[in-house]
Amino acid sequence: MVYYSYKALKYKEDIFMRKSVVLLGASLLLLTACGQKSGQNQSGDSKTGSSVVKKDSVVTKSFQQKQTVQGIEQTLTQTISYEGKTFKKFVINLEQILPENMKSALAGQDLESTKPYLISAFEKAAGLDKFKSLGGVDIKTDITKDYIIKVAINIDMSKINLDEASKLDTYGSMFSTIKNLTPKQYIESVKAAGAKEVANP
Repeated sequence: MVYYSYKALKYKEDIFMRKSVVLLGASLLLLTACGQKSGQNQSGDSKTGSSVVKKDSVVTKSFQQKQTVQGIEQTLTQTISYEGKTFKKFVINLEQILPENMKSALAGQDLESTKPYLISAFEKAAGLDKFKSLGGVDIKTDITKDYIIKVAINIDMSKINLDEASKLDTYGSMFSTIKNLTPKQYIESVKAAGAKEVANP
């Protein structure tokens, strides 16, 4: 009986997890929706009114966007480090509350014992398993006792292959945008999509 219940739970988890994955992907894509337009509008952005040439220093900025899609709350935070026109590092933190029906399916279950399956199913459905295989990428996923999915994506821009990353099903468009924009242009695209600048973590 216990085995049957666990199989049924896995089936429910898979269905609801896939719904969550779609919404998380949409959240990421939303931040880069204005990327190409922003790049066109800022093609002359490199000109300055200063006659003094200064050595570029590493700048780090963070942007956050909260939204509710199909009744599911999401928070996406990007921390971008760059030096002049060169991206140095990206840290992407995603948080999403599980749908109520998913919480109901997990009610009474030992979250710690089911968490490994939940995380594995989520990462596979979200394409994070393929993302993890890229050089320069580190991904950590967790599910809290409050049923919040947390994904931390750390990207070393000096090591990642942007051409390869651009082919990813869910996140490829974000990297295609990064390839074609300077850091300042990318930041403007993120702001144009509704993200607000926040303090660096």
